[in-house]
Amino acid sequence: MKKFIVAFAFLILSVSVFSNPIMLPPVISELYWDENGDWTMELIFNEGLDYYSSLDELSLVCNNDTSAFVSGIPIVIGQPLVVSSADLVSPFDIPIDSGFVFLMDSEYQDPLGWGMMFGHYDGSRISPASYGQSIVYQRFFLQDVLEETYWLVKETTPSIGSLPFTCQTRASFSGTVLDAMLTPVPEASIKYTFGSSNENAFSPSIPVLITDENGEFATDQMFCKEYTIMIFVDGQRELITSAKVEPDSANNLEFLLDSLYVGVKKIEDVKPGVSITARPNPFNGRLDIHVQTNNNTVVKSSAVKLFDLNGNLIRKTDIHSPYLNNVDVHWELMNKSEMKAGLYLLVLEVEGELVASQKLVFQP
Repeated sequence: MKKFIVAFAFLILSVSVFSNPIMLPPVISELYWDENGDWTMELIFNEGLDYYSSLDELSLVCNNDTSAFVSGIPIVIGQPLVVSSADLVSPFDIPIDSGFVFLMDSEYQDPLGWGMMFGHYDGSRISPASYGQSIVYQRFFLQDVLEETYWLVKETTPSIGSLPFTCQTRASFSGTVLDAMLTPVPEASIKYTFGSSNENAFSPSIPVLITDENGEFATDQMFCKEYTIMIFVDGQRELITSAKVEPDSANNLEFLLDSLYVGVKKIEDVKPGVSITARPNPFNGRLDIHVQTNNNTVVKSSAVKLFDLNGNLIRKTDIHSPYLNNVDVHWELMNKSEMKAGLYLLVLEVEGELVASQKLVFQP
């Protein structure tokens, strides 16, 4: 019976986030390395697991070593229990740069509860710690669904032996979202999850970040770990990537989208075999525009448009040919009083869809 009770799956080897546990198994809740490289560990045993009165029947396992505990270390249910290498019967080295560590039932050789996986170890979402830092489980409670979840994060202010499941360290996280023409994208939403690409996966620590008119965002309330980052524009997911947030670092990133935008209006991905080019570039007044496709598909309507980077339409010319396989458009002197020096976007619109573009520089 005992083996059935203690044989919890060693969840940490596959994932570092847990939701709605019926009861917490034994947990390595914090792992700390001091300035000399010596480690200290915080353990939590919770109600329902009182068949263990001491650590006599348990061992520690990591990627380098295995060792049993010395006899007579008592367990107090619900209270942090702090242990170190001095509490083991043999030397036990937990490498700070890469590895895993977990508790094991010595008799049945079963992984017990939640361990930790960190550093360069395959599947880890925590970068290597530095001496004087901890790796800790941070607890979140989702009030609307009455669930708990836990993230494994890095802490620079260790609280070993107190404040279990509470990380006091936060880091800054800022950046810029640019489209494929390196134009800032305002009102983009930056969502972040532990390691899921599910668009509905929650982010319990801080609200979704929104870019300003310069495509920039910033917060100083991020936990330190690797995130899955998803960027949405007009409700559409445009990018999924990952980013590591480290303590005591700027964590300033630039996200480049594949799509094009004028203001916040999306220009659909450029169609294969469709192009629009203009000369000269930079231009001053005259502009020679060439439209080319690799097929003879008949189109009902098409136009060439010039926008500034705020989405204002500067000039438009309808193309009256039903074919776009070789079309030239010539613009003479622009209305320079309406144009300022800088970047502009020339686009080809076919049947209401923007399908190709070129960035131009205007020099009055």
